[in-house]
Amino acid sequence: MAHSKSPKFWRSCFYSTLDQFASDPDRSLIQGEAFTRNRKISLPLTARLIASLSSNSVRQQTLTFCKNNHTDFTESAFCQARQKFDHLILKNASLDFAHHVSCESSLYKGKYRLIGIDGSCFPILPNLEEPQNLVERYPKSSWALHFNAAFDLENHYYLDYQVQSAVDKNEHGAALEFVRQYDHAGVPIWIGDRLYFSYELASQIENRGQKFLFRMKERNCVSLLPADHPLYQEIDFTSSRKLIHTQKASTRNRPDQYKYVPKGSVSLITPEHTELVFPYRIIIAEISTQNEEDGTPVKTMEYLLTNLSDDEFSTREIKELYHLRWNIEVSFRDLKYVLNGKQVHSRKQNLIEQEINTAVIVYNLISVISKCAKPRQPGQKYRYQTNRKALSSIVLQFLIGKAAQKEVIWTIQNVVVPIRKNRHFKRAKSSTASTSTWK
Repeated sequence: MAHSKSPKFWRSCFYSTLDQFASDPDRSLIQGEAFTRNRKISLPLTARLIASLSSNSVRQQTLTFCKNNHTDFTESAFCQARQKFDHLILKNASLDFAHHVSCESSLYKGKYRLIGIDGSCFPILPNLEEPQNLVERYPKSSWALHFNAAFDLENHYYLDYQVQSAVDKNEHGAALEFVRQYDHAGVPIWIGDRLYFSYELASQIENRGQKFLFRMKERNCVSLLPADHPLYQEIDFTSSRKLIHTQKASTRNRPDQYKYVPKGSVSLITPEHTELVFPYRIIIAEISTQNEEDGTPVKTMEYLLTNLSDDEFSTREIKELYHLRWNIEVSFRDLKYVLNGKQVHSRKQNLIEQEINTAVIVYNLISVISKCAKPRQPGQKYRYQTNRKALSSIVLQFLIGKAAQKEVIWTIQNVVVPIRKNRHFKRAKSSTASTSTWK
């Protein structure tokens, strides 16, 4: 879906988001009045340079940035300036921009917003002063931050996210925060992998009038299925259970009506409300997936739990919605490799999170610019989409004034790739950050 606004409009919005820091320059949470004096490198200028960091050294990029912006400061001045403010300033700007671009996004069936929730590991440089980021594993430990995200699967926008240290990693807690803080247009359909399912998360979503679609583990499905239904047989079954914290003979003998959950695991069950009605729809279906080691396609039985009605969503649609969850995995790849999330320029968590925050803003900018025109369809066999990597490269050039708007539009329309369904690739995994040019 294309919209009428131009790349120049969105570039202006992007810079306005960063330039708003100038209205309150004393926003540092680290060293007090860091930007109150009339400095060559202001807080907005510092934010712009952080957003432009790539795999090159800080020195080289500072020189390029100064040349393009007709200013003059050293890489030492830049490094000192960025240490004087907290990364949360940039995160708030990133979320503000996400709200702005989500207003231009389409809704599924004109009503729903498809949101993938997932997390990914961002490798960083070792820093003995911040041991909370050490990941102990056999045979070799590593250093990392954990990135959790709520991602618009249709429009390719990051709507919300959290960065956690390795010690504080809590994907389930992050998902609950995303649900509680959701304030975008449309009824959200939260789509998550099996590690994200819990009765607490599902009941919180249901309680807010929202929707969920989770993949489940086999052992979690048995109590939700009709009696004696085999796990290897396909089914689309709608029912409900009353969640309870205590077991009695009257409830233990009625597994078709009651579901015991450990005490304290579902916060909506209280001494005043000892039962919680949990409506659900469980689907067992054969789905094409891939072997994560070598990327070969495999057929497997998957177990999906949802509260979407069968009147509005068929079994086939449910499978297609879950298949869209892979878009958030692709976005993690783009953050790390296309937008250089693995090319760290510091050892300190605060500075690394600054770069992650600006990478998210730039990712959303690229996504909204991609909707400024429609890709051409040169063939009949496949539908075609814009080459995301090529578009990212030209948008980054467009940001610093090295590319014109017409070049961006031309790239969206003409640098296209076919959409081939059911393609499988080996997943790229790495536990180390690229460190050769971080200084």
